[in-house]
Amino acid sequence: MIRVRLRRARRPRRTRERGQTRTQAQGTARFQNMYFGQSCGTWSGDVAWTATWQGSASDPTVTPTPTRRPPTATPSSRAGIYGQFRYRGVGVAGLKLWLRKCPANAACNFQTSKVASALTDANGYYQFTGVPALPAGHFYTVYFLNSPDGENPGDDRYLWRWFGRVINTYSAGANVHGGDADVEDIHLTGPSAEEITLPATFTWAARSQPGERYAWELFDPETGATLCYSDPATSTSFQLTASTFTNNCGGAYDRSYGWFAWVVDGATWDNNNGYGDSYYYTSHIIRSGGGPTPTPTRTPTSVSATATPTRTPTPVSASISGRVTAAGSGAGGLTLQLLGCSSGCAVVGSGVTAGNGNYSFTGLAAPGPGEYYVVRYINGGGVNTFNANYLGYWLTKAISTLPAANLNFDIRDVALQAPAHNTNAYLPITFSWASRSIGTDRFAWATSYSGTQFCTQSSPQNATSFTLDLTAATSCGMYTLTPYDWYVYVTNGANFNNGYGISGFARTYTILGAVGAVERRLPGRGEQEPSSSFALPAELIPAIPEAFGQ
Repeated sequence: MIRVRLRRARRPRRTRERGQTRTQAQGTARFQNMYFGQSCGTWSGDVAWTATWQGSASDPTVTPTPTRRPPTATPSSRAGIYGQFRYRGVGVAGLKLWLRKCPANAACNFQTSKVASALTDANGYYQFTGVPALPAGHFYTVYFLNSPDGENPGDDRYLWRWFGRVINTYSAGANVHGGDADVEDIHLTGPSAEEITLPATFTWAARSQPGERYAWELFDPETGATLCYSDPATSTSFQLTASTFTNNCGGAYDRSYGWFAWVVDGATWDNNNGYGDSYYYTSHIIRSGGGPTPTPTRTPTSVSATATPTRTPTPVSASISGRVTAAGSGAGGLTLQLLGCSSGCAVVGSGVTAGNGNYSFTGLAAPGPGEYYVVRYINGGGVNTFNANYLGYWLTKAISTLPAANLNFDIRDVALQAPAHNTNAYLPITFSWASRSIGTDRFAWATSYSGTQFCTQSSPQNATSFTLDLTAATSCGMYTLTPYDWYVYVTNGANFNNGYGISGFARTYTILGAVGAVERRLPGRGEQEPSSSFALPAELIPAIPEAFGQ
């Protein structure tokens, strides 16, 4: 059975792309920008090889050698959360593990959720000591990340990540089993062709521990979004049919998709069971069985199903990149901030755009479940020198998968037109602004009082004007003889989710009354504050424009 809904709140989407190449039985493979670590950089070149094998089989398998599973870790005299990490059934030393405290009903940010770290000892045992009591509405979990972001060197003998069982209650000083894990990687074995026609069978080798359960997942490498995945099962293969691909996964033919495998420490996706994903993934262009056959650019070499690749792919560093322009020209020398977000956001990095406006944040940790990054530009505010021709700020869309490229945006300001600054007027009042002549732009009028935004258009529009009438002003809780500020949001598309910015200037206006209003006249301000409800998500919004009057 295959499902398309998320397994549970803690289940991660595919949040990190990892580099890969495919080999054939004989010939030459070209490796581009192979990543050898922060110190060594990358390498490109050709590698020639010959692979030999004997016999043939439809799907390669591994016959596991029965291994006696070590007993559950026993805590020492120290109190804490404990367990054991193994590799092929034997305790593995020196793994950096993290104890995370996460909200039970909200997103959990890896950086902010870290409570403590521990190294596995010579026998693979770990223990977190001095752990505080767990507050209500949270859980503890033990987490392993096989990369420098997790303070591990990145070893492709091991799984990419391991998510431990959920610990829902914990009292300070208690001994609680945090879960055991075997981090032996899952070796993906097929299909080997870059282009596949459905139905197609995806295969992987069983790990050395017998009786384990695995799951298959298909995702979009461009966005990182999960398309579909399977329930845990003892099988080491999954057949993707045309019906499943189009009806369950929502896939489209003639596009590239990635897949990888999970190992699950139990029969279900359950909070009591830990799980981890393969170090590498493989991508394929999926063709329809009845669709057009592409013309190859060279004649491929036939490869037996039992051929074993002679070279292992190298992971690619996680990054976020794009270009900043101003009226279409590259905007260099600007400081951009990288925000790490879950239930809230914090600045986790910064960088300066190149002369052509290009920017890149590299060596990033893959976001965990419910976590994401946002790139932010602020005009002034101690971050950049204020420029009267630029927007007040810009926020990109939420970035939940890495690497992420082409996060481009233009910071040309939205010029406010009417009414003028410090206008006193009767309702209805029409506010207008100039178009930026960018096809994807949409706009939303907004107003604030004393620095607090309280009313805005909830849906961005193509229009470059907005009329505030008596009905709208009453709905917003506005008052006469009260100075308000107005400004404009610009969005990249029909909603705020695709990235948005704010005009660099705001203007002040005062409502004197309403033309023709007798019984429904706006009240005087008195002691009552305006309504605090508004449609925009507040957590990422910096202060409203600090510059007035233009």
